[in-house]
Amino acid sequence: MNGIPEESNILAKTILAEIFDTTTDQIKNDASIDTIDDWDSLAHVQVITRLEEIISRSLDVDELIATVSLQGIEIVIEKSKSG
Repeated sequence: MNGIPEESNILAKTILAEIFDTTTDQIKNDASIDTIDDWDSLAHVQVITRLEEIISRSLDVDELIATVSLQGIEIVIEKSKSG
């Protein structure tokens, strides 16, 4: 794994699974805008919106940029726990 707690990995995978109508088992740890064919601009807005709902705040610019991958989403989730 990438040093991110499993809880954040599962939550990030759950977000992507919801958006892309699949199971968390189908979301790989290297999932990104480059590896998921259906991850277009509309799907990206859905990812951002769902993540903001879960962490109960708006994302800042750096976080918005990071949300193009599972790892980036995990980092945003972890940051929201400490901030």
